[in-house]
Amino acid sequence: MEDKRLKYVIVAVQDYRNHGYSNTLHTDKGYMIVAEDYPGGNSNISNLTNYERVIFEKVLGNKFGNEAIKLEPKSALFLELLQEMELKIKELSKDNPKEFVDHELDRYDEKVTFFGQEFIVNARNKYDRVLVDFYDFYEKIKRFYDYYYPLYLVPATQEDEEKYYGNHERGDFYEPLSPQG
Repeated sequence: MEDKRLKYVIVAVQDYRNHGYSNTLHTDKGYMIVAEDYPGGNSNISNLTNYERVIFEKVLGNKFGNEAIKLEPKSALFLELLQEMELKIKELSKDNPKEFVDHELDRYDEKVTFFGQEFIVNARNKYDRVLVDFYDFYEKIKRFYDYYYPLYLVPATQEDEEKYYGNHERGDFYEPLSPQG
């Protein structure tokens, strides 16, 4: 029998199983978090830089990735999740320089702003790119919190992915606007 472990958790302001991917408010398809290790264990950089999963598992425990979770608007758990994400971003960005130094300036360096403070990141550095993406993800989740939206964390099975997102391996990218029952 085929292994049916969960691979992704969909993060959106509506339950995508009821409304479909395209019908979630302000999230075209929702955000996907990989909820299990990539092959290769700790030698795979993607496992080390999957900060979304690490933070969600830290705050929500074993329930994350195994069952559907709804975080109520402005709830204490939702706030704790945001605070943990903020702490992780500050920890990861503490080694980044805060100003350009002419002789060290690289053409791939760029200024980014985290929590109102400017940092220099290198676009070719995998860790810096992941940090910028993680901060963008934090900003989107923070916006949901500020707008009083709930947060749905729904595990996606292979059948769900094909039903709502299409089967990309087969070349079928069809995406219904509402679930078909």
